[in-house]
Amino acid sequence: MKRSIESIFPAFLLLTALVHACTPAPTPAPPTATPSPIPPTFTHTPAPTSTSLPSATPTAVPERMIIFSTDFNSGVPSEFAGVVTSESVQGYADIGTGMNVFSGDFLRNSSIPPLPTTLTLTGLPAHTSLDLHFLLAIIDSWDGTGASCCGIDRFTITMDGETIFTEVFNNVATGGVQSYIPPPGVELVRTVELGFRDIDVHDQDSGYDMAQDPTFANLPHTASTLTIEWYASGPGWQGDIDESWAIDNLEVVLNLEND
Repeated sequence: MKRSIESIFPAFLLLTALVHACTPAPTPAPPTATPSPIPPTFTHTPAPTSTSLPSATPTAVPERMIIFSTDFNSGVPSEFAGVVTSESVQGYADIGTGMNVFSGDFLRNSSIPPLPTTLTLTGLPAHTSLDLHFLLAIIDSWDGTGASCCGIDRFTITMDGETIFTEVFNNVATGGVQSYIPPPGVELVRTVELGFRDIDVHDQDSGYDMAQDPTFANLPHTASTLTIEWYASGPGWQGDIDESWAIDNLEVVLNLEND
């Protein structure tokens, strides 16, 4: 017996629904994990190793010590003996090298007969040599070799009784010859009027920075005591208001022993 399509259709729908219900739902794919970032790789390049040899140890430079200094502006220190008169530098003021200039007072020696000015130091530390620094004023009518009158006038410095400097100076305008030839930088002023006695062209003045003269550098000395004398001499020395000398800004510098 034949059935109509209309009678079969409901049964078909029911079967389709049953098949659909029995078919398992597809399993969703697991989410894709986001990969962790890979840390960057750092390459360590070691610092270059120097192949040069270490520099040689420099030669030790002797230590220097100013063991005594004075500018005489507060008088003459007790370490001095002999002629120890201090007075104004007058026209020498501000003459010098850099900051090392005549100023205030200096020690002036115009003695008749010419007497020394003596510096004595004791208790010096171990040293091998010393430097002597000072400004020197040669005042008024010093007469050099061959001067028409009153020569020869000489200036001398001794250290522990030994002569370290002795020279003829000349300030007069006629005829005199000076034996001292100052090295470069030593002569500050020559034969000009800087105060004191001013009568004529024979009464002139000169100034020198003796710290610039190698004669006074590295003087051999090791004793714990030191005696330095400055003095004028000569058969025609007149002194007083006619001839004199002065020093300013004195330093005694020791070159100490190396350890």
